[in-house]
Amino acid sequence: MSKNDAIRFLQEIHQHPKVQRKLKGLKGKDAIRDLIALAQTIGYHFTEKEYRFAVVALSDGELEAPSLDNLIRDMGLNQQVRSGFREIHDQ
Repeated sequence: MSKNDAIRFLQEIHQHPKVQRKLKGLKGKDAIRDLIALAQTIGYHFTEKEYRFAVVALSDGELEAPSLDNLIRDMGLNQQVRSGFREIHDQ
């Protein structure tokens, strides 16, 4: 499992149109878990924590806390995950 795999997945996903279509259908509290399972089918291996790290790392300041909160809410994630994003973002 690797943060680098998570980052590569986010950077290279545009090369996988079939996977992109499946990602668009992911919603709700299991969206990240399902995304990770889908990523594994094409050779990317990372944990939820590594995925969250990659999202924040690639945002490079583009997502301020309110925007990040909106994204997390739209994905159907809970307050605990919001706190985890903030902890990673603030490091």
